[in-house]
Amino acid sequence: MAQATFDVVHLARAAVRRADQDHHPARGTEPWPLKARSLPFRRHCTRWLRDLPIIVYLDRDWPRHREWLDAMTRDERARVYTDERVSGEVQGPTIERRRRPSEQECLVTVFPQVWGSTALGYGGLGGAAMSTAYTVVVEAQVVGRRAVYFGGSGRLAYVVPIGGANEKEFQEAIAVRTMPSVRDAAALGWVPEEPVVMGGALELTAGQVAQLALFVAAKGEGGTGDGARIVLQHREDGHAGPGVYASGNASSENGSVLLDSGR
Repeated sequence: MAQATFDVVHLARAAVRRADQDHHPARGTEPWPLKARSLPFRRHCTRWLRDLPIIVYLDRDWPRHREWLDAMTRDERARVYTDERVSGEVQGPTIERRRRPSEQECLVTVFPQVWGSTALGYGGLGGAAMSTAYTVVVEAQVVGRRAVYFGGSGRLAYVVPIGGANEKEFQEAIAVRTMPSVRDAAALGWVPEEPVVMGGALELTAGQVAQLALFVAAKGEGGTGDGARIVLQHREDGHAGPGVYASGNASSENGSVLLDSGR
C-alpha cells in the first residue's frame, strides 16, 4: 500500500474536507511531530495529551536553593557545580513537579481504516454499514506509551506500552495500517489507562496569596460571604500553562486565573 507523510495543517484541512468521501488509502509511512498550528487540530491535540501518563520529575526549589548556595563559601559552591556536572543530578533542595508530555515530545501516525459498523473500532451500538475513518496513533517515548483513537471524536480507544509483551503484534498492525478493535486489543492487554488525578497539598507564596485575595475581591465585587466559594487547582493543561489556578467553578476554566509561580 502506498502511503504519505502529512503536515499537521494539511491533515486538519483534509480531515474536514474529505471526512465523508475519503475511501482510498493514504500515501506515506513516517510518523510526524505533533505540533498543532491550526485551531481545529489543536482541540484534538489537547485531548490526546491528557490521555498520556503524567511525568513526575525533580526540579530545583529555587527560593530554598538560593538560600542554600548563599550560605556557602566560594569553594563549596564550586564543588557543588562540579558534582552536578559529574553526576548529572541536581544538588541541593528540590521539589517534585508533574507535567504532561508536550506536543514536541509526541509523534503521530494517521491512516484511514475501514470498519464494518459506524461504531468503528469501539464496538457497541452502531449502524451496520462499511465505514472509513482515520485511525490516530499518538506515541510518546518519554512516557513509554502510545494512545490509539478511531475517527474524529477524540475518544481514547486504548493505550499500547512501547516495548511491551506484544510489541511485535503492534508493529505488524501498524505496518499494514490495520489496528485491532477495542475488543481485540483487550485480549493483548491494551486497554485505556485511568487518568492520573494530581492531588495533594498546594503550596502558595506570599505573592500568590496576595494575588488570590485580589481575585476573591474582584469575584465578590467587595462583598464576601459564606456563600462565596473559590476553587484552587493544580492544572497541567491550564490555558496559561501549568500551575495553580483560582476559579469559581471546578469544572470549568472560564474566568480562572493562574497564580504566578504556583507549586
